[in-house]
Amino acid sequence: MYCKKCGCKIDKDSVYCDSCGASLMNNKSELKEKKASKSILLIIGLILLGLILFFVFGALKK
Repeated sequence: MYCKKCGCKIDKDSVYCDSCGASLMNNKSELKEKKASKSILLIIGLILLGLILFFVFGALKK
């Protein structure tokens, strides 16, 4: 992970940047939001894929 203010590499668990002292709390909340939206998109994609496969294979059996 990198500091958005100075670009230095920082640990995941850091609260402040060791180089410039910038607060990293906003970075962590943004990261959680990105993970949540990626998870939702993955779930929706898998559901759509399942429905498509269900209808394609269901149509082939008839």
